[in-house]
Amino acid sequence: YSILKEVDFAAWDETHINVINTNTALFTAKFRYSFTNTNNEKHAIQGVWTALFVRIKDKWKIRVRHESFVPLDVQSP
Repeated sequence: YSILKEVDFAAWDETHINVINTNTALFTAKFRYSFTNTNNEKHAIQGVWTALFVRIKDKWKIRVRHESFVPLDVQSP
């Protein structure tokens, strides 16, 4: 993410939480965002994100996560 200068827009879409048991939950969602890089070029990305949360000592921690990205075409003004 060192080329990231500014996030212009970000959104989570189609979020789902599946409770596995009282100490484990699976979160899945689609996401999309657009950003400006350090060369002042605009880009947009969409993808999916999955995380397995586990409660340890009354705190929820991400034990495993994965994201897959798909670049979108964005024209610079």
